[in-house]
Amino acid sequence: MPKLSRLHTAERLVALAMLSLIVAPTLYLALPLLLPLDLVPAGLTKAVLPKATSERGRSFLRQVLSELEGAIDRSAEKMDAEHQAEQKSEAR
Repeated sequence: MPKLSRLHTAERLVALAMLSLIVAPTLYLALPLLLPLDLVPAGLTKAVLPKATSERGRSFLRQVLSELEGAIDRSAEKMDAEHQAEQKSEAR
């Protein structure tokens, strides 16, 4: 495995930080949906469950996941472009 430069390692850390900033709130919001329904108060279950399982609720989750995927793709493309520019400048 090739040894990574400090700059490349820093880029990976930035990407990891960005990913955690996106994933953490998503998990925070999704965690109550993953709890067993018997732990959630009955009134809350009656109010939230129909909205979460409706077509609108599913489309919202699809939109969140789509935005997350787009953000990861844009970050990867930017890092690749910067890495290629760095390699070209080192080759000169």
